[in-house]
Amino acid sequence: MKDLKKFQGPALIVYNDSVFSEEDWHSIQTTGVSNKRNDPSKVGQFGLGFNTIYHITDVPSIFSGKYIGILDPQQKLFGEQEAGYIWSLDDPDDKKVLEHSKDQFRPFKYAMEVIGTTTWINALKENYFKGTLFRFPLRTEPSEILAGLYDRDKIFDLFDSFRADEDMNLLFLRNVSSVSIKHVDNSGNVKDLSKIAALQPEHMPCFNRNVGVQSQELVSKVKTSTSIRAISQFFVKEKNHNHWLITNCTGIRGELGKLDDLAEKLSYTPCVGLAFPLNKLESTETSTRTDFEGRLNFFLPLPNNEANKTGLPVHINAFFGLSDNRRHIKWIESDQRYDEAAQWNELLIDKILPYAYCQLILDAITLTKTSVLKPLSVYHIWPDLEKMNHKDRWIKISKETIKSLMKLDTLCLAANEENWISATKGIFLQCYDRLDMMQAIENVLIKEAQPLVRIPVHIFKALKFALGNHSELNVITPTSLRNILQHCDLYTFPYEQKLLLLEYVLSDEQYSSLNNLPLLPLTKGSFVRFQISSCEELVFTDSAKFPRILLPGFEERFLPEDLNDTLSDHLKKIAYSQIFANVICLNVNAVREYIRKALPEDWTKTLGHVTWDLINRQHPPVHWLSGFWDFLNNNCKTLEKFEGLPLIPLNSLKDCVNSIQLAHLSKNITTIFRMQNGYNLPDTIASIITRVGGSIVQDCDEFLKHQQLSEYVFSPNPNNVLKVFLNLGCDRVVKEIGSMSIDDRRSLRGFLAEASIFETDEINMLFKLPIFHQMTSLRPTSKGLITAGTHGALSNDVYPEIPDDVPLPETVLKCVDENDRKLLLMKGKLMTAADVALLMMKGIETQKYEPEQIEKVMLWILKNSEVLFKQKPELFNRCKTLRFLTSKDKVVEASTLFDPNNEAFQHLFQPEYQHLFPPPLYCKDEKSLQTLQKLGLKSKEDNISPDDLLKVAQLINKQHNHTSDIDCLCKKAEALIKLCNTTSVLAISSYQTVEQLCSLQWVPCNSRQKALTEHKKEKIDFNKLEDVRDSRYANLVGLVMPLTDKFTEKAGKILGLLNLPPAGKVVEHFLLIIDQMSNVSNTQHNFLVDLQTIYDYMQKNLGQFKSLLLAIEQPWVWNGAGFAHPQSIVFSYPEDLDLSGYVRKIPKEISQYRELLLECGVKTGYSNREVIQILYQIRDNTVKTNAGYGNPNELRTIISILDWMRRNNIPPNNDLPVPVWKGTQGGFCLTPCSKAVLCDLDKGALEAFNKCEENIHILHKEISVAIIEWLNVPPLSSKMQHSELIGIEQYGQVEPIVLRIKNILKEYDQEHDLFKELLQNAEDAGSALCSFLVDMRQHKDSPESLIDPGMASCHGPALWSYNNECFTDEDFHNITRIGTASKENQVDKIGKFGLGFNSVYHITDVPSILSGKYLLIFDPNVTHLKKYIHSVSNPGIKLDLFEHKRLIQKFPGQFNPYNGIFGCNFKISTGENFYYDGTLIKLPFRTPEEAAVSGISNKYYNQKHIMTLVDSFKQTSKDLIIFLKNVRKVSLKFINEHTSHENQLISVFKMERQIINIIEMADNFPLKKMQENAVNILESTNKFSKKNQKSEDLNYHTDYRRNNR
Repeated sequence: MKDLKKFQGPALIVYNDSVFSEEDWHSIQTTGVSNKRNDPSKVGQFGLGFNTIYHITDVPSIFSGKYIGILDPQQKLFGEQEAGYIWSLDDPDDKKVLEHSKDQFRPFKYAMEVIGTTTWINALKENYFKGTLFRFPLRTEPSEILAGLYDRDKIFDLFDSFRADEDMNLLFLRNVSSVSIKHVDNSGNVKDLSKIAALQPEHMPCFNRNVGVQSQELVSKVKTSTSIRAISQFFVKEKNHNHWLITNCTGIRGELGKLDDLAEKLSYTPCVGLAFPLNKLESTETSTRTDFEGRLNFFLPLPNNEANKTGLPVHINAFFGLSDNRRHIKWIESDQRYDEAAQWNELLIDKILPYAYCQLILDAITLTKTSVLKPLSVYHIWPDLEKMNHKDRWIKISKETIKSLMKLDTLCLAANEENWISATKGIFLQCYDRLDMMQAIENVLIKEAQPLVRIPVHIFKALKFALGNHSELNVITPTSLRNILQHCDLYTFPYEQKLLLLEYVLSDEQYSSLNNLPLLPLTKGSFVRFQISSCEELVFTDSAKFPRILLPGFEERFLPEDLNDTLSDHLKKIAYSQIFANVICLNVNAVREYIRKALPEDWTKTLGHVTWDLINRQHPPVHWLSGFWDFLNNNCKTLEKFEGLPLIPLNSLKDCVNSIQLAHLSKNITTIFRMQNGYNLPDTIASIITRVGGSIVQDCDEFLKHQQLSEYVFSPNPNNVLKVFLNLGCDRVVKEIGSMSIDDRRSLRGFLAEASIFETDEINMLFKLPIFHQMTSLRPTSKGLITAGTHGALSNDVYPEIPDDVPLPETVLKCVDENDRKLLLMKGKLMTAADVALLMMKGIETQKYEPEQIEKVMLWILKNSEVLFKQKPELFNRCKTLRFLTSKDKVVEASTLFDPNNEAFQHLFQPEYQHLFPPPLYCKDEKSLQTLQKLGLKSKEDNISPDDLLKVAQLINKQHNHTSDIDCLCKKAEALIKLCNTTSVLAISSYQTVEQLCSLQWVPCNSRQKALTEHKKEKIDFNKLEDVRDSRYANLVGLVMPLTDKFTEKAGKILGLLNLPPAGKVVEHFLLIIDQMSNVSNTQHNFLVDLQTIYDYMQKNLGQFKSLLLAIEQPWVWNGAGFAHPQSIVFSYPEDLDLSGYVRKIPKEISQYRELLLECGVKTGYSNREVIQILYQIRDNTVKTNAGYGNPNELRTIISILDWMRRNNIPPNNDLPVPVWKGTQGGFCLTPCSKAVLCDLDKGALEAFNKCEENIHILHKEISVAIIEWLNVPPLSSKMQHSELIGIEQYGQVEPIVLRIKNILKEYDQEHDLFKELLQNAEDAGSALCSFLVDMRQHKDSPESLIDPGMASCHGPALWSYNNECFTDEDFHNITRIGTASKENQVDKIGKFGLGFNSVYHITDVPSILSGKYLLIFDPNVTHLKKYIHSVSNPGIKLDLFEHKRLIQKFPGQFNPYNGIFGCNFKISTGENFYYDGTLIKLPFRTPEEAAVSGISNKYYNQKHIMTLVDSFKQTSKDLIIFLKNVRKVSLKFINEHTSHENQLISVFKMERQIINIIEMADNFPLKKMQENAVNILESTNKFSKKNQKSEDLNYHTDYRRNNR
């Protein structure tokens, strides 16, 4: 490595503690391609960052993980086409090189010693270096990359520029927390130059995102995070510590519209961060402003220039779209209207930045609550518009931000700086005419903590600017004062101040605004609130017609009489206008509404009588009641509004001295006059009314009169007494009367019987009174009188006679006399004996009787059934369903038991089921037994129910294994079978019953299976019906299931005997037959017929058998000689291909079961792909079963398949297994075709080759020549020419050309720019003429006449560009170098960036250039010249038409479109050589088909798009050539698609530049000196000389130019 010696000197060393991934090693080789572009978590987004190191070095090297790499982009150190080399610590050979070449890698060793994490020796020993170490040797001599040299001073200048922004470098980085710079001198001494570190200070609070509701609402569309970062700077002799408040906001996906679309498309993150230095606030007085000025950052600071300064007092960091040099942010301008990165940046600051700015201020306010900041310091973070002159973009953002801040609590109160409010809630004071009034208002604001704020001037100006009108600010006015007073505690204010405030707020007569204001005066000097919608605090005004006495408890609720005239007039006006609900003029409505509140509270709440204490001052005065009845008679026609008031005196006021009882006025009348209209209540009845709670008006005054009074007090009569009882409440009256004596109740019954007629509600009340007699019953009621209620009534003359010793289960009334009959007949018809019988049966049903009582009752009913059933036919039905017969421990109805006289039932149920017959007590009497038979006692076999059938079956199921009397059980079973066959018991059985019957073992069957397998005599077994099938299925399941033929067709169908056998049993039977075919000769049993029967059955029921057959592991498909697995047999082979050595075919005798076999995995045949797959299967089988060796049968099959593929023109894949030699005994194995070779070496050469190569796979000798040619297997000798086979790997930086062009087009985003670029190239070439031609013709040349058939799509519409200068050799070289600045050192050239020509790819994929004797055609996509392009890194061809003019004759169609275009002529005569004097560029417009597959652009050009392009050029062409030096004429022409001759051109426009006059300047004119100095500087910098330049070149002149159209 001698060539590396010169790179062992001074170098820049960079270390970080992460390790390169495999992707990183790949990315570092790819120049200009960003593997981080689609990773929003990465800072690097342009794929160019690492290449900046070539400013200082030519040979960078990297040590990371287990690799050491050296890059050599000039390809001078490691051989031709070798752009670098890499060593692996895992590779023994590479490790030996590293250990042997100690001096070469000594710089890494020294660097690792300085870093101190590990040593070079340990890294080699561990085969791993945990970290990444870059070494950049400083360039000491000019190179092809750059001529600039670097030494110690220049590196220190770089350090100084880095330290200029040292406090900003770590602000927004997510991972890097410290950066240090060290210097190692020639003696190895290490000196720390500087260090910066970022951390979270311990004394600073961590932020909680739940700080405030407003903050949550603010960031509803973003996620925010805030921290305080301490940046510590350590210089040689000083230390600095700065604290920064940093807030980051990230947009939530789905909330940001177009910004979301761009984020996904560009792989950007919608994130904005802001940083503000807290140290500036701590060191700055609140009255002064800091000079801190914010800058833009893309995680790292952007250059400190005016474009990157915002005028805001914060640093801004965001995921900006940057220019390629990463020094500027893209913005939407006239030449970048469609640049998506510029659109992203505009949307980012419009959408996210205001959120972030607001959140930053809210976070600063949070710090004030922790004493980290002073409240007034927060105002320094607000934008200052005066410092943002000429920064319209940031002024606009500031305006939107301030609008948002106005909605947030960002202004501190003057009274308490710890409290914050929004600008819209703040109050600003202004002067008033009356100082005392002003003082009173200020006292109110301060005392009540109103939001009075004092803010700096710049914020007040900003608020006005954002609002556009300062009137929107909250300034104190009478109206606003009223609003403030609404929330003030005015009860502690002096009386005089309240009157002043009231006078002020009344002055504008906006009375409705006084609502809820506590300034309404009362009689005793107190104040209440003005209330519009509420009347809790009432204030009244009285009059002569409506005196205050009407509301006796509201004396203090009236206005005071000592108010001045002004206030009195205002308040009266308010009262009459009825603005407020609590300021009321006393009138009828007011009395109606407030009388209840004006009376003592207990008067309206007391349910009973009210005691009016005439002496108590808290009660109304004596003359109130008479005055109130006068008011009612004079002003009220009805008394409805006064119901519930105690207005009815029970005695006369004349007779009362101290108190009187008052009854409430109510339509629920409980008051009755004692005497009226000559009728007087008896004393006993009056006493009863009083005792149950009623009221008696004994005597009344004269004022107690009204036209509606009769609706509130009853007249005395029996019906009204019942109504009083109703109104008092039934329960209460019944309870009180029930406690009275029998005589009183009899008197009441007699009094009520005097009524001639009753209303319905009166009858209901009557029957609820306890005044009637009852019969003996089971209920524990009182022995005296009871209420009639809903009880029935019974006379004594009923038949048949009811037994005396049986009480009735319910209460029944008994008529004693005529009064009882008269009253009880109103209930309805009286009861009969049958009704009593029904009542008794109900008692039995509800288990109210004891068993002995039940027997007495039922025997009485059964014996008297003829009479009772006639009286009540329903009694018969009730007896049928009545459960009164004892069976075991249950009580059942008659229909559940069997007739003991039926002999058949005795045989079935005896002796086990004796309880199924009636008890002997009921069988003794013949009449009772006959009645039981009528009630449903079972007497016939058809009465057997499914449950009865089930009981006997369960008995057999239980006893058949535990009894020796099998014959008895068989008889029971035969009886059951007979019942199933002869009765309808099965037809009426439920599905569950039949299912349960089938699950019991009760059916006798012969055990045929055991007899066959154990060779014993058949015996009787009891089986479950679900396990039994009819004997007709013997051929399908005869070996695995019991069979029977004892059931009829109908019974068998119900019991499932005729159901198809279970698929599992059929399969089990099927497998037994297969086993027997293997053990028994076919002469004894015709098993094949059985197989066909089963195959046929399974095919017809394929859905049931498919999964079962697929689960069978043993072979079951008949192959003619035995059985095979379904996957191991097919129906047919491919044509002309015999695979019998690999797989067998289906025999003819089972071919009719094709559907069954196909569903179970048997293949119809093999597709081409499956035939080929056999090769892979044989390969895998040989590896598993025979140590990788194949057998002869497999070899024959393999060769047959390969030959079949050849004959059917099936192309082989690279991994197609082919047989190759293995071992020395003629064996073979299978290997991918791509690894196989044809042995074309002699024995000696082959042995020599094998010594150095372990894995050489030589084709087997049995393979024919035809197959070898078809496989296209290379000869063994060719492998010796490829260096990859001997362990050498090419390594270096590469770049996909299509992607590079695509990125360049993003910079040249205006498609019409290509005209300017082509004009610029003509100018740099020295051409005086530049012409353009839009050719819309479609050339129809045959594909055979083209260089490549793919060029046919390029013979349609095209743009031609011509200039009259030819390409130089240097031009031909430079045009192939994408992005290379070939003109950067030539000051007389316009092009400086090497990118311009690539703008043609906006409209085309295949540009071509004809100049001199060469024709260049570029095809970056490699879609049009596939025949000639062998490397995508060099996608194009160059034709020498001068030396090889036969190309013109061989491919005439390729050159036909050129003929006649700007003098081009390919129709040359024999012996003449081709040469084109000029440069002709052809740009075929991209077609839709090309756009669909293009990697450059998906935009195609039709006629509309082409004309738009032409119009854009026309509009921007006015000033194109004013300042050009060489080009004087520019034109654009057009050929339409139907033009047949090239001369039929249409001129679109042309322009020409002419010099009209030259003005000479004096030699001493300063401008001339400036020009000369500029030229001298350019000459010295760029190392060129123009000594012979004429002096007139420096003359300053003015050109007058014109355009001719």
